[in-house]
Amino acid sequence: IAPAVSAQQAYPAKPIRVIVPYPASGVVDLFARVVTDQLARRWSQTFIMDARPGASASIGTQAALQSEPDGYTWLIGGSSLIANPLLFKSSRWDPARDFAGLGVAGYAPTVLVVTDKLAAKSLREVVELARGKPDAVSAATMSGSAPHLSLEMLKQSADVRFLMVAYKGAPPIVADLVNGSVQISILPLTVALPQVQTGRIRALALAANARSPLYPEVPTFAEAGFPDAVLVSWYVFVVPRATPVAVVRQINAEINEVLKMPEVRERLAKIGGEVARPMAPAEIDQMIKLDYDKFAGLIKRGNITVDQ
Repeated sequence: IAPAVSAQQAYPAKPIRVIVPYPASGVVDLFARVVTDQLARRWSQTFIMDARPGASASIGTQAALQSEPDGYTWLIGGSSLIANPLLFKSSRWDPARDFAGLGVAGYAPTVLVVTDKLAAKSLREVVELARGKPDAVSAATMSGSAPHLSLEMLKQSADVRFLMVAYKGAPPIVADLVNGSVQISILPLTVALPQVQTGRIRALALAANARSPLYPEVPTFAEAGFPDAVLVSWYVFVVPRATPVAVVRQINAEINEVLKMPEVRERLAKIGGEVARPMAPAEIDQMIKLDYDKFAGLIKRGNITVDQ
């Protein structure tokens, strides 16, 4: 009698697709690759990076939500995974209900920068300018992004108003900061660094828990006097909630091993990131839920609306 053949193949038995709801080769794509490159070696399996930008990351997130819940389609999400359902009527998902956490790829500190045409030399001076002339200081941001929410946190904690100017990506924000069309923004460290080094824009404060080796002279928001304005963004791998629990746990255990590797820490540092501590699926789910509740309060208090 022929032995019974298991219908369940060992995971992973085929290539894994990772949906990146942002442009290819951008910061989020790079965060994803730091982890998946190591997993590809450990598993001897291919990872396909599937960039699906658009609609403030909603297009890619929706595609992931509708994918087969078999562990072979992942999403790497950031603040938009949490904030979009609170901001856009078209974003019809609940991050805690509809997705299961696999692992945190890393943290992405951001930096508040100003055009060199603005007199302010510190975050405190920016706040005083905005306080003296409400809506006179123009702030460039991408709707629903972590920098957008970080700016909103600063507005609420400092009790000031900025003239918020919406952009579709970081490159045009940098260009307009350089030419002085807008005055301030919060950007990922590595995006801002080249123009900070030329002196065309100035870095004033980090939205981070500690100073960055890329900007050792730049204080954190807390050091600058605004501890309630700190929003440290993270990027997390998730799958549809219906994915088998055993598969989720297996992937999570492997990601946690990768996060302990010195080369992962080094690669993340080069793109201005920080490695996350290993977290169990339930911890990741709880983190998503806590951020959802925090963002909901922030958006309600600020009466924040965006057009889409």
